[in-house]
Amino acid sequence: MTQNNGPVPPEMRHLMTKEGLSQLKDSMEPISLKQGILPFEDRKRETSDIVRRPVESREVIKTRPNRGVVLFTLGPVYWSLKVPFDILEEFLQSEYGKGAFVQRISISKKLLPDVPGWEKMVESINEEAWDNLVLFLSECVFRRTPNYWTLCGDFCTVQLKGGSAPAPVAVFTPRSLTTKMKPFIDENGAIRLSTAGISEPWSPMDDYSRKMTLALDNKE
Repeated sequence: MTQNNGPVPPEMRHLMTKEGLSQLKDSMEPISLKQGILPFEDRKRETSDIVRRPVESREVIKTRPNRGVVLFTLGPVYWSLKVPFDILEEFLQSEYGKGAFVQRISISKKLLPDVPGWEKMVESINEEAWDNLVLFLSECVFRRTPNYWTLCGDFCTVQLKGGSAPAPVAVFTPRSLTTKMKPFIDENGAIRLSTAGISEPWSPMDDYSRKMTLALDNKE
């Protein structure tokens, strides 16, 4: 991962090693997911009551993305926050997920070289359900004491394979109270991640849904 805010502190360099990540994983409490206004059909049902599907259990298909879908990735969220459950399963079980059809697609290009396990993978959702997915994700708050994260999204236009027409892919990343990840395209056409400090205060929705919807409307 690229660091844009000066030298990486020694403790961060240690965390980026295999030993450091192992120590961090052993010391971390499970991450929890809180949702906002309308997460579940039964308003008394808590997130913790759901039988959570492991993130790696969803079938990965090898096919060209269909027309009428939006491509996206939650890979940076799963990897950086160490989320073990399938966020899309939570979405599909919520009010927002009604009528949604999602797929996980294996591609030939190493699109996300900074994200182990998600380098050659994108996800798709039918366009009619895209706005509801954005709304759902904008309400998600991940918590691992004492830290909290919300989600950000940016469209990156990339080639999924050599010779193909460029396609927009929405890259979702975590945002804490002080820092956020930003995706950018490198000279090889891959999506890389940098970190940036946050100067503006976070507010609910934060024009996030409007921004992602406008980006989809203008993707042509």
